[in-house]
Amino acid sequence: MFWTGPLDDVETVDDLVHPRHVSGRGGYEIDRDWLPAFWLDLYTRQRALRVQVHTHPAEAFHSGVDDAYPAVHTPGFLSLVVPDFGVVPDFGAGAPSLERTALFERDERGRWIRRDPRVMLELAA
Repeated sequence: MFWTGPLDDVETVDDLVHPRHVSGRGGYEIDRDWLPAFWLDLYTRQRALRVQVHTHPAEAFHSGVDDAYPAVHTPGFLSLVVPDFGVVPDFGAGAPSLERTALFERDERGRWIRRDPRVMLELAA
């Protein structure tokens, strides 16, 4: 999933995009015909891709594939990994939680720096 926001407001994410893709036991691949249309749509609507979101089967971490093939290579781009294939436990009142997720930010040297998602992301109700 991709989180997008207005080009002129880097702090805001206000839309979710589920890319057309194929997936298997070892990962997923975004449809090559879908991707250029997605970039053109973002440009046309003056929007930006802010965060890539995906899941892993157990613990949330950034794999070598995640490191090597991000959707965006720009410093400040975020990659959020959700554990347990995204199956969420009972949160009581249904409030979302970032407790076991892992968030990584691309730095100026192309490295992924682990960040605390509870500090970097603010979930709106």
